[in-house]
Amino acid sequence: MSFPLKAFSAPQAKECTVLFSALSLTETGFQFVLKLISGEYVQAKKIISKYRKQTINEVDELGPSEKDTLERHWSALYLGDIINTPLSALVTLNKLIPFKPGDRLIDIGSGHGHPILVLGALNHQAEFLGYEIVEAKVQEISNNVQSMGLDNVNIKRQDLSAADFKIPEADYYFIYNPVNFDTLENIILQIKVHSSKKSIKVIVFGKDGWDKYILEKHGFIITNNRDYVWDQERRNFIPTPESLPFAENELSIFELPQTN
Repeated sequence: MSFPLKAFSAPQAKECTVLFSALSLTETGFQFVLKLISGEYVQAKKIISKYRKQTINEVDELGPSEKDTLERHWSALYLGDIINTPLSALVTLNKLIPFKPGDRLIDIGSGHGHPILVLGALNHQAEFLGYEIVEAKVQEISNNVQSMGLDNVNIKRQDLSAADFKIPEADYYFIYNPVNFDTLENIILQIKVHSSKKSIKVIVFGKDGWDKYILEKHGFIITNNRDYVWDQERRNFIPTPESLPFAENELSIFELPQTN
């Protein structure tokens, strides 16, 4: 089996070949990302359609060192600022959240739109909406959505700090390096209003602690990841010694139960 490993150094390519041979899921995802980056959207759509039908249980069978190696290799696919969220993290998220028909996820600060593109392609039954302030990125995502035929994915240009902006109701909100402290806190307060109608979940990717601090401050409870503790002196969440440096430990799902 051959793999397009130009994104990696020679030592990485050798290790990747072993991992990709063991994980057809990873090879498929890798091919998808390369096609998406290179603008080959028709081919990317075919790949992701096949990928959507595959099981993702293989990820659970890897040992800690293999997961760490796999995650480092996914990081090599960042290629500058083209992709911000590792595909492996989105694979994990797709396993943790069973999107139902009619569910809606809002990406707060979409960047290049990797979460809504990948999750949208994997879950045609749900709706994915992203907000991004940079016009060039909005156009890029819009072009990708159209080329991939994702009628369940939308992107809007929006200054999230605007006084008249109100975050719409959704079932899930995705946060990864989004906006400043005050703006995010204002958005979280708006999300709390929606909790009078349904249970709200906020998904946070990354190890920075201020977004998690805001969520816990306003009553959100972490439901999937107990590997972080709040360090009052550093005012940040820090990993416990047994935490592993791969995507699943960087995905935290917070929930605010219904208030009525």
